[in-house]
Amino acid sequence: MSGWDKIEAVSALEAHGLLRVPIRVVRRPHQVSTRALRDSFTELRLLVLRTAAVSEERNLPRLVGATPAAAAKWIGDLAPGLSVLVQPYEQVLFSVELAVYESVVVAEIVPGIWELDSLLTPAVLVVKDDGLELTVPDTRLQTARFHDPQHGIRQRPACVDDWQIATLVAWIREHRRHLTALLEDLGHPFGLKLHHSSRYGLSAQNIRSSVPEPGTWQQDTPALPNNTSPLSSTSAPLPEGLVGWPPSVGPEPPNPPNTAPSPSRRPRRPQTTSPTTRPVPPAPQRNCSAHIRHCSTLADGVLHCVVPPGQDYTHHYAEFLGAACAMTDLPAEITVEHPVPGQGLAFVDHWLPRNLPAHDLAILGYVEPLLTRAPASSTDWNHRPGFGWRTARIGRSTALLLGCEFSFWGDLAGDLVTALITRGHTSGVLYVGKLGGLQSDMEPNTVVVTGTTTQVKGHSVSWKSALDLDPTLPGLRTGVRHITVPSVLDETRIWLEQHRAHFDVVDPEIGHMALAATTANVPFDYLHIVTDNLNGTHDHGLYAERSTPVATRRRRCLHHIETILHRSLA
Repeated sequence: MSGWDKIEAVSALEAHGLLRVPIRVVRRPHQVSTRALRDSFTELRLLVLRTAAVSEERNLPRLVGATPAAAAKWIGDLAPGLSVLVQPYEQVLFSVELAVYESVVVAEIVPGIWELDSLLTPAVLVVKDDGLELTVPDTRLQTARFHDPQHGIRQRPACVDDWQIATLVAWIREHRRHLTALLEDLGHPFGLKLHHSSRYGLSAQNIRSSVPEPGTWQQDTPALPNNTSPLSSTSAPLPEGLVGWPPSVGPEPPNPPNTAPSPSRRPRRPQTTSPTTRPVPPAPQRNCSAHIRHCSTLADGVLHCVVPPGQDYTHHYAEFLGAACAMTDLPAEITVEHPVPGQGLAFVDHWLPRNLPAHDLAILGYVEPLLTRAPASSTDWNHRPGFGWRTARIGRSTALLLGCEFSFWGDLAGDLVTALITRGHTSGVLYVGKLGGLQSDMEPNTVVVTGTTTQVKGHSVSWKSALDLDPTLPGLRTGVRHITVPSVLDETRIWLEQHRAHFDVVDPEIGHMALAATTANVPFDYLHIVTDNLNGTHDHGLYAERSTPVATRRRRCLHHIETILHRSLA
């Protein structure tokens, strides 16, 4: 690839499906204007500019986190002979240097930004056709560099987390065909520089023309860095540290939805009534073993499923994997490691942005489609790793619409409410979401429910509503009886028969959020759309939620929720 510049590299990456970040190439920098940059990136306020020469060079000028006006001026002052690549600004969560060979892909991973003078010891992942090898630094935390628009480059302790490794493994497997095609086009091994951001995930930034010899990465060589240790056996623990969930859209959880499928579509239950706790075999030939600790990655035939550290999260995924094993006739050998008390709250507090503004009401959950019409709401989302938010004003009240990337399943939702209240970010909480109906007359996506009672782990919780409800709204049901369960897989036919006479609706979060709010003496309410009926007697449910009829009904329900919000906050 000698003689290639960044522009040719970007073209090759785009042609092979390895480029996710939109990049505009400016070959004549002195002709670019502020307006042209704004038109190219209409939804973005900040940009990253990288310069390119006629050959592969490092340490060329670049500008990070610039407004279109500042970017245009900077481009105009560049020396002749340079081209410019303009792309959206996104905070880099971790960086990867990839080496692609004929039969193996090797990745070096560091948290934050990887500079030439970086002293970080990377985690090394070797991906072969027959398995994975992973070497991680012994030190839990290293001093990594991150960038934010307000402060520029900042340093803080960080480590390569489990979800980052799992995300990278999934990316390599998804793009292995594209990497091989590029390898064949180039005719020799090559390297890729990748960045991961919340908006775009992993995206290649540049092609490296040279990489180490393949033998450099052999695990049995004595040349490992002093502070690393091999992790090639599934009996060894996964790397320690707080983990997040692979980013997706803010309000919609990337994991299984919050409500139950109808019994007719419910997976068969595993043979065991609860996950078994036993040592994971080192190399099972044909089973479905998982070490659930706090993303999923397969190593030596064992599936390691790493989830945010909630009791209900752990229980749900243990049940989820057990059901998957039963559906595929595999023995369910599942080892579960539960989070310790307080770990969930520490996890949420770690990821919750420190600069969240204080508002009268925090609206959580299904927030993206709510209050989008000006002038009540700002449509600009603020993004930080793990969370995104925007604000709205209704009458004399202010609202914070908070979206979560890793999904606050079950008891983690209560931890989120506790963290918001403790920090003084809000004086009230409203949870908008989706749940399951137990009564046969609750037609999915036509009913909005709210209430002031729930049952959590056999204990009743009640509170006073702060909503001003309009009883004439079609489909609105007030005073419903709610029950909180840790997993939709607990909602079996037998469970339904035992509970439908005493409860109307079910989900995993409402009870935990209500308990956290009432304990802190803060108002709490929920407005939820019944999106699935456990009786399985309706045409639509979660199994058809992307169909046009469902989308139309959902919009109508969301309009009713907005009507209640305006009536309650005006």
